[in-house]
Amino acid sequence: MQKALLVGVTDSVTPNVAAEIDAIGRNFENSICLVDEEATVENLKRESPGIGIIHLACHGKFRQDNPGFSSLALYREELTVNIIRELSLEHCIIVLSACESGLNKVVSGEELIGLTSAFFAAGAGSLVMSLWRIDDRETLELMKSFYADLFGGKSLSASLRRAQIFSIEQGQHPFFWSPFIISGRW
Repeated sequence: MQKALLVGVTDSVTPNVAAEIDAIGRNFENSICLVDEEATVENLKRESPGIGIIHLACHGKFRQDNPGFSSLALYREELTVNIIRELSLEHCIIVLSACESGLNKVVSGEELIGLTSAFFAAGAGSLVMSLWRIDDRETLELMKSFYADLFGGKSLSASLRRAQIFSIEQGQHPFFWSPFIISGRW
């Protein structure tokens, strides 16, 4: 499997982020983990070139009033749309385990503006993202299942589908598993 960069920020609302990063990291022979105070824009910029998968487990903020100011909350700073566009993410798979990370807005005279367009502008090949607020505990389980299938050789779409089916089999309400979608090559 490809080299991975796993980034996560825990707080009182997302106490399971560190467990999510740890569980996913065990699947990779070669991964870089940036958790809490190490989860900075500078470290992300330094470590992202040449990475095959970037997993970001943090708070996502979609700004309906100005989608260009949408961001992901790293440690005491924001990873904004403009910063994301500057990253070198050639054909990288981006997994956004963050609230509202797949929301965009059509702005007059522009195409979609938001985190999705920023990651694609930076060269990302595929994005896994959410369309609304997600639950920290349930997302941990969904991501563990998703990566288990991905490492089992399934495609991104098949892995997400299997993780969602597993959630259904566990009796999870659709609110918890259905916000996740894929865009790009899947």
